Amino acid sequence: MIEITLVYTQRQIDLLVPGAIRFHRLRQLIREAFAAKGMVLPDDFSFVLEDKALAVSGYDFISSFGIGNGDRLQIVT
Repeated sequence: MIEITLVYTQRQIDLLVPGAIRFHRLRQLIREAFAAKGMVLPDDFSFVLEDKALAVSGYDFISSFGIGNGDRLQIVT
């Protein structure tokens, strides 16, 4: 499990996610979690790794990018 921080609209949310999850699946789970809290994310949002110059694809595993505890994923709409 990896402890990451999700950044969205100047809010920071700490998450514990499995390293063997694909970005596409993580997007689905985050969208569902936000909906459960009454927050709506646009369908076409993407992730940007803060402090890392990497382009991620929806079907890449998080662990393929050396993401570790304390890394930050920004939601970009």
